[in-house]
Amino acid sequence: MKRLLILAVVLLAATGAQAQSLLGNWLTNLDVEEGQTVQLYFNFADATFNMKVVTKVETDEMGMIVVSADMPGVYSRDGKTLLMSMNSERADARIDKMVFKPEFQKLIDENPETKKMVTNTFMDVVKEIRDELCKELGEGVNLEIVELTRTKLVLRESGDDLTFTRVK
Repeated sequence: MKRLLILAVVLLAATGAQAQSLLGNWLTNLDVEEGQTVQLYFNFADATFNMKVVTKVETDEMGMIVVSADMPGVYSRDGKTLLMSMNSERADARIDKMVFKPEFQKLIDENPETKKMVTNTFMDVVKEIRDELCKELGEGVNLEIVELTRTKLVLRESGDDLTFTRVK
């Protein structure tokens, strides 16, 4: 299965008996097995995005590994419930990460235009999440994403942090 959405992974920590971390500007290798749970950390500008994901591993001729994350959902703040899920097609597209094996990652790293596309795609996803919440909160609301985890979303408006808790 091929996915069009490619996200830049800055830090990956594989969970297990003992967690191991790989740090780099671009992830060059991901060794996971079907059904394994991993932690993905995205560091971009001032924001850190941390979510727990359950991997769905599929490899094609280019060595692409698909990781499906559980990011959209129902969040609440001060008793107000915000529905973050999209229609299934959009929701699926926005939470899939595609990771390349080293030989293909090298091609991406050596091509500035491809790197730019990958980074822009990631920011588009982040902006979509923010825009959805702005719509829910009302006209004229301008939010900056400060933190996004599987259970928490922190947005900043005029210096004030708004914390949303995911409803299980």
